[in-house]
Amino acid sequence: MRKILVTITMVFGVAMFANAAKASQCWQVNGWNPPAPEVAVVTPIPCTHTPTTQGWIPVGNESGWYLRVALNDPHVFTPWVFHGSVINMGTTTAPIFQWDPLGDQTILPWSPDQATPVAGMRVRIRDYVRNRCFTPNATNGGQIGSAPCTNAANMVYTLVAAGGGKWRFASEQGNKCPYVILPAVNGGTVRNWGCWSDPNMAFGLEADGLGGFRLRHQASSPNQCPYDPGTGLVHHWVCWNDFNMSYRLDAI
Repeated sequence: MRKILVTITMVFGVAMFANAAKASQCWQVNGWNPPAPEVAVVTPIPCTHTPTTQGWIPVGNESGWYLRVALNDPHVFTPWVFHGSVINMGTTTAPIFQWDPLGDQTILPWSPDQATPVAGMRVRIRDYVRNRCFTPNATNGGQIGSAPCTNAANMVYTLVAAGGGKWRFASEQGNKCPYVILPAVNGGTVRNWGCWSDPNMAFGLEADGLGGFRLRHQASSPNQCPYDPGTGLVHHWVCWNDFNMSYRLDAI
């Protein structure tokens, strides 16, 4: 099978070796030189943000390697998969990518790594098990939905500091914040209302041991955590160490 080598125009300050432990490494594809599938022009970037017009390509055979590309880049739509490897170029080491014309490509709409939450950050709220994201309800008191994560505008929320290290999640479409009807009943659905400084809209971000968070609702007792059964609605249950309660805040 014919392979096409794609060299990458960047230099690492430290040496890398093919048999070294693999950590997350990410590059932004800025263009092609020449403008054909031979040489990708890239720069190293953090693995924590995904602009709505871009997506991530996991590099085949290299765990933790990712390329971030514009969704309108024509290379995205070719049925090729990237295979990463490392080549020693004298005093420097740079990655190369082999393109396999018989492969298939998957574009991920979420970041490889979890960003540190800060006020004002724009995120999608993605469940760990099913890769489904919160979608707001336009009606006050309406049930929050979920759908497979995409770059859709209705999946974008803004982190709002609620004091004491807690957060509200304000939807950019409609400015609706999730809350739990009190007294909370296990299996109930998470609702939303126009955002304001309501303690019932505050959630703590509790590390889940998987690189993400459980969203611990503060006003319910015992605290409830959202989970996604995959039915199209977000539910809640008493918080415990359940993978179904694990979420990622995918920074945009």
